[in-house]
Amino acid sequence: MYIDFYGRKTSERPSVGHFEKSRGGIWRLVNPSLPIDALMSILEDINLKVIQGLFADPSIFWDTLATFDFDLMHAGLDPEARASRDEFNEFFKSASSDAQKLILYYSVRGYNHAAQNMLNHVVISLGDAYELLSQDNLDDSTPLDIQSYGGEHYRNLSSTTCFRIWEKLSFCIEKVISLLDFLSKYVAEISEMHGKKLTGKLNTSSVTYGDWRKIKLAKNTALCDLTDALRLLTVLRDETVHNGTIDHFSRVYEHAINSKVQSRFLLLPDHEGGRILTAAGRRRFFRQDNHLNAILPGAIHQVLNDTLLSLQTVNSRMPTVWDDPSLYYDRHEELHEALDAAGKVGAFVKYKATDA
Repeated sequence: MYIDFYGRKTSERPSVGHFEKSRGGIWRLVNPSLPIDALMSILEDINLKVIQGLFADPSIFWDTLATFDFDLMHAGLDPEARASRDEFNEFFKSASSDAQKLILYYSVRGYNHAAQNMLNHVVISLGDAYELLSQDNLDDSTPLDIQSYGGEHYRNLSSTTCFRIWEKLSFCIEKVISLLDFLSKYVAEISEMHGKKLTGKLNTSSVTYGDWRKIKLAKNTALCDLTDALRLLTVLRDETVHNGTIDHFSRVYEHAINSKVQSRFLLLPDHEGGRILTAAGRRRFFRQDNHLNAILPGAIHQVLNDTLLSLQTVNSRMPTVWDDPSLYYDRHEELHEALDAAGKVGAFVKYKATDA
């Protein structure tokens, strides 16, 4: 089964953009596909470069890690780390140089993990929205034949399902922009690692995507250009966060012939060059007949593709320090084999540094 951008289900694979159900029940965008796997991979590549920048040899990283307690090293980052803020502060105050490097590494990796988590949210929420859009009836309280005006007609609905569709799309848009903010913090921290004394503290909490062009490793990358697609997503994100919602009635429009729904769409306010057209404080003009459901997948694809290109450039600018990374991967594999074994018996797994 496939779903097109207008909520139409079909058993034949469309030649244009659509959603397909993958393993795990996730409806994934196809043609264009979102570069999620490639983004996850490049984030792991960059993370490995970060470790190399802090530890001259992989064995030094693992040996150093084995000397510290999980609870203290991961406090404030991992819900399984049970150390309190005060306990971590005491540990931080007396941290050795190696401990400071580890503290900084895991703090910076927190941005990496947050970015990967947001990518998953983008994929899932986007697919969920179009699955909802494809339901037979968006208002279960009223049969379709009662909703019908007769003949060919257009109507709008504002139901619980409609609210959920808008909720999923708004959440997806917010996560795309949040992803860029966290990647900006991440790359900024990496840029600051070299040539400065490391203290273990993060110094870029106030950095957002608006600072991307100023970040050393990010200069002249694809994300430096504010495309119409990115500008539009930023504007829509601001509308949901600062001005309530994109559509204050959360309506979904239907094209129907008698009781049969032909297609569905969500109206997007008039815009130009990625900017919503305003006048006298009003921001909701609807003369252009823009359909958010038709525009959004392509816009997200373009932004994520530019993100991938930018991260690939960042990775290429980071030096490769280890001649032979096998020592890192060998011990990394041993660790995950132990975690997998514990998971199979239902253990609540908490990685201890002494297990390395």
